[in-house]
Amino acid sequence: MRRVATVLGCLAAAGMLALGTTTSASAADGTLWIDGTAHSNPHGCFEAGGAGTTSIINNTDAVARVFGEPHCQDYLGDVRPASGRNVRGGRSVLIN
Repeated sequence: MRRVATVLGCLAAAGMLALGTTTSASAADGTLWIDGTAHSNPHGCFEAGGAGTTSIINNTDAVARVFGEPHCQDYLGDVRPASGRNVRGGRSVLIN
């Protein structure tokens, strides 16, 4: 009986660990603004301005990563949730 309780306890702990560490494949919750264009519940790579400065307002629950080249290449920096930033030379933004 003691052995059965030990096995059941281990199985329960493993199940809770597996359920607690799953990640969601869904989009960020909220709105990401890129140069005045709203993206609701965004997910993926978005093309941005080009030459000059790109305005990013991140009203989501995820970090937005800014890149200096199209297709989210050449990392420049982050825009944290509930914040905004003007990024010189920002050409694309990634958010998951």
